[in-house]
Amino acid sequence: PSALNTYITCPRSFYFQYVLGFKKKDTKPEVVFEANTLGSFVHHTMEYLYKHHLGCDGKAPKNITAEQIATLDDDQILALALDHAYEKMNEEWEREHQEANHYDKNLHKAENKVIYEYVRNILKKDQDDASKYPLSIYGLEMKKEISLPIEEVGDIRIGGIIDRLDLIGEGSAQKMRVIDYKSGGYNDDTHKKKMSATWEELMTDKNKGYVRQTMMYSYAVEQSLKEESGKWKVESQEARVEPHLYFCSKNLLSDTMDTSIELEGETISNFSKLSEQFEQQLTSKAKELLTTTEFPQCEEKDCPSFCEFFKLCGRKPNEF
Repeated sequence: PSALNTYITCPRSFYFQYVLGFKKKDTKPEVVFEANTLGSFVHHTMEYLYKHHLGCDGKAPKNITAEQIATLDDDQILALALDHAYEKMNEEWEREHQEANHYDKNLHKAENKVIYEYVRNILKKDQDDASKYPLSIYGLEMKKEISLPIEEVGDIRIGGIIDRLDLIGEGSAQKMRVIDYKSGGYNDDTHKKKMSATWEELMTDKNKGYVRQTMMYSYAVEQSLKEESGKWKVESQEARVEPHLYFCSKNLLSDTMDTSIELEGETISNFSKLSEQFEQQLTSKAKELLTTTEFPQCEEKDCPSFCEFFKLCGRKPNEF
């Protein structure tokens, strides 16, 4: 999903990153965490809480209660979870940059408070859900990939790491939620601009990256439900896969926040109804990306403010 979003935003940037393999050479510790770094800390913290304290190891669906979730909102437990997140982030950095101890917990006390706040917002949302409906965790930081045949190219692998896959409700009302945590801001326009799209916009609009990503994850999960029926068994006859975005910076229980994704003005409540058309669009776009020899720059007015390739392109950022 990230590669596809980059290609749609700016084909030239995609060429630099994914064809030539250019990487940003920056080994200096971040003074203030960028949004994606902050989000990664939240992911690892949540994974630790549910995996190590509630036993959600991804081997089988694990039912969790509101009472169990409430026990996680504990200063000592959260501190251990954050320590784990720093350990995981440093392991990832060392693998990619051959440099140890990049992230220092003692240097980021302000960010640590933000991470705690985001995690507590998720826990409150989960506690509220679990008090109303049966809630089971399928997996956390779960890698899910499937094969997609592309004409004139061959089979490719699509998917990625899903922040969370859970099952909520029971009987015919049961649904499997594909949840992606977001550390960015949420306001009244976010849903209209970033969490909803038309079919026409889906594979062309740079602002619809959230929709594209969660739909790609949902497609991978939906196909897996068909291929691995023994492992991915659900109570209802038809798997109702539903994509969601959790903006952790806000109170997820707020009446003004909607975590669902919309397509053509309607909430995606059963992805299987959209699966065939989505597959056609995704296949067509993937073929274009994999066979094109043209990687033009995007319009200068559309350049991301913090693009790493301004010097190579001779561009200047619009704003900082």
